[in-house]
Amino acid sequence: MSMPPAPPSLATTAAVDTAVQPNDPPHKKNKRTKSYGSYLPLGPTQRTYCATVSYDGTGFVGFQLQDHERNVASNSSSSSIRTSTAKAVRTVQLVLEDALLRTTGETIRIRGASRTDKGVHAVGQVVAFTSAVAIDSNEVFLRALNTRLPDDVVVTSMTHDVDVDFDPRKQSQAKCYIYRLRHGTVRVPLARHQVWQMSKELDVDKMVEAAAWLQNDVAQDFRQFTPAKALAPDKSTLCTVTKVHLWTDKADQTVHIQVVGNRFLYKMVRTIVGVLVEVGLGRATSQQVQLMMAQPMASHRSISTGAPPHGLVLQWIQLIEA
Repeated sequence: MSMPPAPPSLATTAAVDTAVQPNDPPHKKNKRTKSYGSYLPLGPTQRTYCATVSYDGTGFVGFQLQDHERNVASNSSSSSIRTSTAKAVRTVQLVLEDALLRTTGETIRIRGASRTDKGVHAVGQVVAFTSAVAIDSNEVFLRALNTRLPDDVVVTSMTHDVDVDFDPRKQSQAKCYIYRLRHGTVRVPLARHQVWQMSKELDVDKMVEAAAWLQNDVAQDFRQFTPAKALAPDKSTLCTVTKVHLWTDKADQTVHIQVVGNRFLYKMVRTIVGVLVEVGLGRATSQQVQLMMAQPMASHRSISTGAPPHGLVLQWIQLIEA
């Protein structure tokens, strides 16, 4: 099977505008804490930044700040936030906001495009935040921020060439996840945090056949691919999944499952992978997957509770062009 095409570029974050815009509308100032080391200089005007972030999700309980962490981040100094980050619940958002605080002296709230779950990794997470940092070089800001981030998180690109009210979640039009699993071979200890490893052999051809029922250019109801407890009357279960593509690396028996869609329900991608694995193991059929899509309102009885999180990577996010 052929490798998928290279991911599209993030059109919104491609250009870098290094000039301060004099007509930028004023914003409420971020609160600056007492000095913690050397801060970047601040100016009178706030700008919104868009950044791409990569992280190893092994040491995190997820991307999004937890409710009790929000109170800590809103009311605490830099040193107490660092203490909260070191213990209690560790999220990617908390770590990023702590690094921004120690870089700028401002208490900054970031906005993420995707709320990845505990143990899920990312190569192309997109975040936005507002700051009054008075430097024109995005590269200088990026390097300063990365020196204050732990080894399992890095900002790979940054720009302030976005609207002041830019929200990456609302501007997201497509997301790509890739799941990796090894089958029918001896497990590799060094890959245990990035790949789901199983000793049993999978019938990948049957998995490909079943995957065809999941992809479409129009929205379909995926309520059978999220836990019943996550369903709510006010939450839509319609998603447009345009691609579920499988290919195998023959050298090490690794199956790659690429899922591309406009939005995803809670644990939806992992459930898709889990269902396809059940088909590959011969414990479910392509016809059952077809039935799950054709009769979404049937009693909620998914074939699988979902694949483990550590094999999943948020590969890229495509944003709506400005």
